[in-house]
Amino acid sequence: MEHITSLYSVTLLGLAFTASTWASPCPGSRETFDLDAYKTPESKVRPRFRYWLPDASVDENVVMADIASASSVGAGGVEFLPFYEYGGALGVPTGVDWSSYNFGTPPFRKIFKAALRAHEQNGLVMDFALGPNQGQGVPARADDDGLQWDLVPFTAYVQPGTSFDGVIPGWGTGQLVSLVSAIVTSNKTVTIRAFNQVQYVNKTYDEYTLSSGSLIEQTSHVHQSSGRVRLPFPPVVNGSHYRLFSFYEKPSLHKNLVVPSQAARTVFDNGSFVVDHFDAKGANVVAKFWEEHILKEGIPDLLAKVGNYAWEDSVEITSNVSWSRSLPARFEKAFGYNLKPYLPLLTFQQNNLLIQAVDPGPFLCFLDSPDKGAGYVNDFRAALALGYRDYLDALTKWSHRVLRKQVSVQLAYGLPIDMQASIPAVDTPECESLTFRDSIDSYRQFSGPAYLVGKRVVSNELGAVGGFGYRYLIPDLLFSANRGFAGGVNQYVIHGQTYTGNWTGTSWPGHTPFNYLVSELWSWKQPAWDHGLREALDYMARMQYQLQIGIPKLDVAIYNKESATTFRTVYSSNDLLAEG
Repeated sequence: MEHITSLYSVTLLGLAFTASTWASPCPGSRETFDLDAYKTPESKVRPRFRYWLPDASVDENVVMADIASASSVGAGGVEFLPFYEYGGALGVPTGVDWSSYNFGTPPFRKIFKAALRAHEQNGLVMDFALGPNQGQGVPARADDDGLQWDLVPFTAYVQPGTSFDGVIPGWGTGQLVSLVSAIVTSNKTVTIRAFNQVQYVNKTYDEYTLSSGSLIEQTSHVHQSSGRVRLPFPPVVNGSHYRLFSFYEKPSLHKNLVVPSQAARTVFDNGSFVVDHFDAKGANVVAKFWEEHILKEGIPDLLAKVGNYAWEDSVEITSNVSWSRSLPARFEKAFGYNLKPYLPLLTFQQNNLLIQAVDPGPFLCFLDSPDKGAGYVNDFRAALALGYRDYLDALTKWSHRVLRKQVSVQLAYGLPIDMQASIPAVDTPECESLTFRDSIDSYRQFSGPAYLVGKRVVSNELGAVGGFGYRYLIPDLLFSANRGFAGGVNQYVIHGQTYTGNWTGTSWPGHTPFNYLVSELWSWKQPAWDHGLREALDYMARMQYQLQIGIPKLDVAIYNKESATTFRTVYSSNDLLAEG
């Protein structure tokens, strides 16, 4: 069967962005310009700092003082992020007790409540991560069905004209999803150079070209308890051979907070598990945890007063193949055919495209058809995107109903899906200066769809630059901010503000997230804090105010569809700029 690549959604790119600051009000969303509000923008309109909480063992009085200090330089509040040293990815400091001080524990609630009180006392608003580290999950039982799932592929050579009689490859890895046989018309070993976040390294993998129409699902022939199968394979033309491909689903048990190994007496002893981002069940795990462990002791009332966005950062999760147990059924409902025979086409670069560049998959399969099987890959990615939308929809509806707060998310970063198609699912989509590299065109690609579907605010995580810890200057901040403003961004969360008190292993000037590797470590201990930062944040606040009340104007729209976002510049010609 020849399957033609299809297009599943329309994503538009706004190439020219203007905001009418003296605009007539847009019903339900826009306001008229107010000179007094422009001179002194309210807290909700001002830029905020991402505030890295080392863990819940810190001094609540220092946290409250840090938040008050942010107010003194013109910030509208903080984005409260329980950091836990990047979830333990940067190493677990000696002497910490992250079981006792985990996200959602009584000590955490005490600190969280203190942070909310500090915002109330200083007339600020607070964004808050929905989980530790970057919010991709919460403490949970390891057997919770709503945690992240993985699909693990295996393959084995079969001599033509013989039978395969034995245990299928990978048996015991997890629940068997599919066993597929196919004719390989050619194969080769490929070595590429890939970046591992530190340096370029060699990556070697096998590449197989499969005969279109030869993919046959053999799952029903596998003995359910032993994993054995007996399959005859007839002769094929010289140079070809058969291969078996087996696929198993299993919980990834990937953690966004690692707690040193010990007996798991409570969910807090497990650290925190990443939830399923391709099914509403993942959002339900987050919701249930908040309702059982956080929404008590006066916290709901404080959230009602000063809470701003419930927030999730970029989806920095790893897998073999992005997966959910509901995906095969979702796929068949959307596209009308069975996904399982085509799983061999999905073993490469279907995990996290950004952070797993050196681990894209064990082997790569193409079809010998004109599109090389790209249509099946695109359908798979579109089905993933549908599952991701279900996750976001469930998270947003719960936040509206229970927290009574809007949701902001850094959408789909690194996932093999179309980021732009996910933008309508949340109240405030967020991008970042780091991955977008201060590119106005990249920002337009993000903000264009947001404004076309009626979003009022496009947020940006501003100021993370590799190698610039304690080296990032106010002019750097303003340069990046202005690039974003030109591309349609109208809200900034500055990366980031540090805890200034004593914590394990720290010396002056205090806690240093990311071990100096990424900018910036803003606090009152920085000379710029009292010498120029207030003026910079006031300028940014006024820009945010006028862009948020104005009406965005999209002069030119370009159709742009990618099954997985590459962050490339779609339109690089300067002819439109030359024409004014």
